[in-house]
Amino acid sequence: GWHISLHGFYLQPLGSMGDVFGPGYGGLIGVTRYHTLFSNFNVGIRTGYLTFDTKHDAYDTYFMLPLLVHIEYMIMPFSKFYINLHVSAGASYNSLDISDDFTNKVAGSSIILKDNAVIQPLVMAGISATFVISKSMQISAGCNYSSILEEGRRLDFLAFQFAAGVRIF
Repeated sequence: GWHISLHGFYLQPLGSMGDVFGPGYGGLIGVTRYHTLFSNFNVGIRTGYLTFDTKHDAYDTYFMLPLLVHIEYMIMPFSKFYINLHVSAGASYNSLDISDDFTNKVAGSSIILKDNAVIQPLVMAGISATFVISKSMQISAGCNYSSILEEGRRLDFLAFQFAAGVRIF
């Protein structure tokens, strides 16, 4: 059947991304078709909003608007509990806004800063545990290792998630 789900995220930047950005948060909405090609294999799409705190005075905000294809495989050790192995991939509109205060400080210098908005590949892979509340409702929690694929480098972060979903038909 078809399911719709809401995913809340706590985001923790890693490596070079963690040098510039602090923790973040966000949410995605997903529509998934269960048992698509074979039993326990699900395919769907997800979109939403993610944002990170900034550690540098030059930046006001950094946010992402991803659109992802999502696939998952369910391991079902019990009838009301299962483990999901999942991968999502797609594109994300990413925007980094420069602080007006910082721009004013460097206005007389040779430094040129501008707001930066680009569409970049985004990949997320992870695991989650799902508890079935009723035939049409479930909740889950898990973690994704995520990468924004920039030209010449990756920006990595962990995405800890809590989700709730309902069967729509």
